[in-house]
Order: sequence, then structure tokens, then C-alpha cells
Amino acid sequence: MKELERLAERMENACGVCYLDTAAMSLLPEEVRQAVMDFHVRRQEKGPDFGAYWEEVRKLRNLVAERIHGKEEEILFLQNTSMAMNLAAAALPLEKGDNVLITDMEFPSNAYPWMNLESRGIEVRMVKSPEGCFRRKDFEAFCDAHTRAISVSWVIAANGAVTDIEGLSALCRERGYFFVVDAIQGLGALPLDVSRISVDILGCGFFKWLMGPDGLAFAYINQDILPRLKIPYMGWAGMEDPFDYSRYRFAPAQEARRFETGNMNFSAVYGAVRAMELTKGMEEEISRQTLGLTAYLRENLRTIPGIRLLTPNQKEKSGITLFACKRGEELYRLLRSRGFVVNYRNGIRVSTFFYNTREQIDGFLDICSGFLKTS
Repeated sequence: MKELERLAERMENACGVCYLDTAAMSLLPEEVRQAVMDFHVRRQEKGPDFGAYWEEVRKLRNLVAERIHGKEEEILFLQNTSMAMNLAAAALPLEKGDNVLITDMEFPSNAYPWMNLESRGIEVRMVKSPEGCFRRKDFEAFCDAHTRAISVSWVIAANGAVTDIEGLSALCRERGYFFVVDAIQGLGALPLDVSRISVDILGCGFFKWLMGPDGLAFAYINQDILPRLKIPYMGWAGMEDPFDYSRYRFAPAQEARRFETGNMNFSAVYGAVRAMELTKGMEEEISRQTLGLTAYLRENLRTIPGIRLLTPNQKEKSGITLFACKRGEELYRLLRSRGFVVNYRNGIRVSTFFYNTREQIDGFLDICSGFLKTS
């Protein structure tokens, strides 16, 4: 049995339900849980070891940089994706009269930080798409001489649509806009190469498709824009020499970590390191299996009378599928009562990951089909 198959089997067997909601939070690998618990046991039994903790931070920085094909000095850590988007909104050199483009289907994490700038005279324009997905051409009509930034979700949490970040990256490069990406619903299920698709700031938590703990996220900042960014807050960990406590020498690090303020969620760092190590080298296979399950689910949903697929019919797929039907909330409650964990967001949202199986999807489809036959 392949290593990934063994991991999937262990995770499936450890869960007492059919879990189809990774877009909310993933199942937790035993290895990750153990890494978090071991941190607390060591702290309790042997006392803190900050030298070891910061070495683990360095290790995670390298693992993240490697995963997205960036550089170690371009990675920093914060508590969640919302903070990464807040950092982007606060650090970009935006002035009164400028405008920022987002979509009308953003998760609030990528809406409120930008809307918070409106009191400073910065306009937020929401790009609308009647098809539920977003391409370069959808944004071009909203751009003008005052546009300074575009900020999008790579994968739309509400319906699983995959945003054309490659096309938007090219648009931003051509016109000199900053490009910001919320990657939390993509990274881990889909591959990302920031050396090929230019992004200025990217944020992503670990607790969804990366299968890490909650309370920790990373941000990627393209080194080319670092000198242009404001520093909205500052702490000792962001200095060139963060461990020189004896003198006040204001010298921010010439790396993304200048936005780290102090000690962080070290137990989550240990867990995230283990999660990244656990799937290292298996990224392509995870993506292939995830998207294969997505395709299988969508193909079969289309055959059930009464179901309307709300996820756009794109060539690019994610792990998220949204559909609607008559008495959808009642079907949702039935699924939950039968041990099928899904989400309800203006329809039933199903998110499949590599640890799911076709047999689980078949069981899910049987309940949906049976319910609609009697509706």
C-alpha cells in the first residue's frame, strides 16, 4: 500500500463519521495531534526551550517556501488568514482616491480589511460575475487610472470556483497593480508556484487543506515589494537581531518576518511542521486524487433529478462543490443525521479530499437520490 493510501486509511478509520467538509476544517492526522501534544508535555516536564521553538519556526518557514516555490525570507507567520489580509490592506501604500478590486463572492476575510480603508477615502470595487467565477476580463471593466490593487480568493469558498489568478497576475504586472491572494481554499488541494505566477502578498491558514492546527497562518510577501510597504505594527521579533533585548536599535529585518511581532503559537508551529512533512513529495498525488473525487461527485450529482449544480462548469476544479435542490435544508439535516458531515451555505457544500473514497460519495449520493424521489 502506498504511503498516501496508508495515511488516508488511518485518517478515515480514526473518524467516526463520513467527513466531507474539509473546506471548513480538515480531519487532523494523528501525527499532527501528537506533535502538538508533545510540545505541551515537554514544556510541562522539562520547561520551555525558546531556542528549540525558534528553530522549529525556521524549519516551517523553509517547508512553506518550498511548498509554494518561494524563498525563506518571503515567509512570515500570523494567527490566521484574516490577519494576512489585514496586513496586506494596512501595508500597501494606498492613498486617498485610490481603488482596490475584490469580488462580490469573497469570504469576509478578504472583504472587511479592504472595506475598512474606505474611511480613508480608498474605494473598494466589487467585481461581479453572473457565472459565479472570475477571469481577467471580468476585472478589466472595473479598472481605471486610480486602481492600485486586486485582491482575490484563489478558490471561492462559497461555490468552489477557481479564480484565474494567472490571468490576474499578468494584468497586475502589465498595469503596475499590487496583487493579493487569499489561498486558504486552494493550497494543499491544488499546486501553487509563486515563481511562475507572480503574487505580491498571499495569505493562507494551515487548518484546512494543509491539515495543520488552527491558530496559525503564513503570509508570503514578494521581496521586490518589501521596501514599498508600510509597517503598520512592530515588535521585537521583526528586528534584524530579534534576540538583542539589551538595547533599542530600531532596525526592521529586510525580510517578510519584519511583520512578526513576538512569540507565536509554538505548539501550532510544531503541528504545522509535522503536517507539511507528512505530505511532502505527495502534493501532486493528493491533488490528483482530490480532483478525481470532485469530478466523480459532480458527474453523478448531474444525473440526479432535482439537483442543480451551483459550482461553475470550469475546466479547473477545486475540492469544493455546491448544489441546490428542493427542501435543501431538510436534506442537509438528514445527511448529518446519517453521519455525513457537509456544510450548508445557500445550498449544500461538499468538499472532498484525498482521504475520502468513492464508496463514501456513493453513500452520500444514495441519500440525496432517495430523498429527492420522495420529495
